[in-house]
Amino acid sequence: MPPSGQPPFPAASTAAGRPAIPDYARIRCIGRGAYGEVWLARSTTTGALRAVKLVYRANFTDERPFLREFEGIRKFEAISRSHPTQLALFHVGRDDAAGCFYYVMELADPVAPATGLESATPALGEDPYEPRTLRSDLADGRLPAARVLELGVALSEALAHLHGHGLVHRDVKPSNIIFVGGRPKLADIGLVTDASDQASLVGTEGYLPPEGPGTPAADVFALGKVLYEALTGLDRRRYPELPADLRAWPDARLAFELNSVLVRACAASGGDRYAGAATMHEDLKRLADGHSVRRRWAWRHRRRAAVRGAMSVAVLLLAAWGLRWYADRGGGARKESNADVFEISGTTNHAAWEAYRIGAYHGSGFTQREHLLKATPLLEKATELDPNWAAAHEALAWHYQDLVHHGPWLGRDGYPKSKAAAMKALALDATRNDARMVLARAMAYGDHDWTGAEREFRLLLARSPRSADYHASFGLSVLLSLGRIDEAVREIQRAIELDPPQKMHLAALAGCYFYSERYGEALDLYQQAKDLDPDWEWPRVGHAETLGMMNRAAEAIAELESDTARDPTSKTALGPLGFLYAVEGRTDRAREILGRLLADPGHGTAFPTALVCAGLGDADAALTNLERIEQEGGNLIARLRPDPRFKALRSHPRFRALLQRVRLDFPERSP
Repeated sequence: MPPSGQPPFPAASTAAGRPAIPDYARIRCIGRGAYGEVWLARSTTTGALRAVKLVYRANFTDERPFLREFEGIRKFEAISRSHPTQLALFHVGRDDAAGCFYYVMELADPVAPATGLESATPALGEDPYEPRTLRSDLADGRLPAARVLELGVALSEALAHLHGHGLVHRDVKPSNIIFVGGRPKLADIGLVTDASDQASLVGTEGYLPPEGPGTPAADVFALGKVLYEALTGLDRRRYPELPADLRAWPDARLAFELNSVLVRACAASGGDRYAGAATMHEDLKRLADGHSVRRRWAWRHRRRAAVRGAMSVAVLLLAAWGLRWYADRGGGARKESNADVFEISGTTNHAAWEAYRIGAYHGSGFTQREHLLKATPLLEKATELDPNWAAAHEALAWHYQDLVHHGPWLGRDGYPKSKAAAMKALALDATRNDARMVLARAMAYGDHDWTGAEREFRLLLARSPRSADYHASFGLSVLLSLGRIDEAVREIQRAIELDPPQKMHLAALAGCYFYSERYGEALDLYQQAKDLDPDWEWPRVGHAETLGMMNRAAEAIAELESDTARDPTSKTALGPLGFLYAVEGRTDRAREILGRLLADPGHGTAFPTALVCAGLGDADAALTNLERIEQEGGNLIARLRPDPRFKALRSHPRFRALLQRVRLDFPERSP
């Protein structure tokens, strides 16, 4: 059916009549394609030159794809001027008598100076105007790597914006990338359609992924091929071949970095490809900011291979890479020539080294319970076999906290052990900064010694002021817990400035905004973290929780229901979902979730249970579960003070007494 209940378009030919374009005078035809033609036109009001695309019904064998094209243009017009990366549309219309629809858009820069445009008349003749496209820019060969990076940043941002509104382009290629005021923009937007539309198969051979066109992932694949042609000067069909003289290029280093992005964008398997254009854009922005993405993705590939459990020589090398996570924390690793293999120094005890190596393999890059538990006796054995090996004690201190944060251990069991191991590492080597960070977190969450934890973090940052992780951990572990949210925001923003935006830092900053009730900013940051890793639960749930606090409960509940359908045992999502059911008056559903949580009284259920009880207005039950968090030594006790969902409990004597016991009962300090 035609959109908006309009009557069908007549199947008129182009000869049936020339459509009248309100407020524009057509000058000459400057391009033709399979479905229509593009005209140079001038506004009769302002005199501005524009391009007008006419799409004829007669050029389609079936009305349905024609109507899809029209509906896609209507949807795109609504967002085309909302972002500078998009090609702006000024008018969309239809002419039933001529059997067509049309749209007026920005005019591309000319390849040559536009000497003939101002004197052009409506009389048809030889057209001196040729639009500047990426294809015309590539006529003389490849572009410098820095220029390709600029193109990639701009075009990936344009695709991310398009995909964010539920639309896909479907035919990204050099001839469909034009320049307007020197800025690259995606043209041939007549092919734009709803991302859910799987019925229309378009695209150009060589730019299509194995699974076919019509999806955001397919647009990412096509953009990767476009940038490959721009970077190498080779035809896209020759991908992944690289020029033989690439290493001799003056910009070879950046070219290799860009190629690592292209390998990710053009992966044959969708699972190995960027999750979306926004994720690709983040990597390109990292490059533009001077950071390496090759090392980042090399580490991720190695970790993924280890997780798959390939028991081969390659896995042993990957395990050695995993050791770097521990050894690098105090500078105990040295690189052997160009290989990604690291040798741990600091011990001459071979048995200690073997226990450490295997324990670190299970402990780094894994969060599954069975791997974490396998690592524990091995790392403990390494410290027993060589009690004077500081790196092993530091690794064990980190590992004890991982056991708490990823579930197998209660905080009351893990934090004291972590603190003792960190103090031993520092006693052996006071320069081990990561041991100091672990110590500070154990003091905060385990001892509730917030003053001591802040002292250790400030000492740490005085020694390593450019460590993003230290700034972020200080903000999240101490300052946010103390209600000094503006200070926490500054620390985490500093982390983002120092390092390419990481999902952990973005989600942490979003949490700060959530707790300070700056929900709009929180929502945007949670979305960015989701874009970086759609499979990560924290930002997905945080995004939904924020929607709930913005009185958008229906959207929030839908997102959380989707999460609990994906993982029915997810306590992280069940608590917020039950809370929203309760405050929305859906108490039967809230009590159903409460029953599920109470049926599993194990580790990790106290906080979500307290949340549902708070939503139901059962203060005593909520407080009982909050007190249980304190008894278990859970780190979420530090979120009680700022969490807006517990506002109704803040004046309760039991709540105030709980804050006193965990030393969070003092007034907030001005930043």
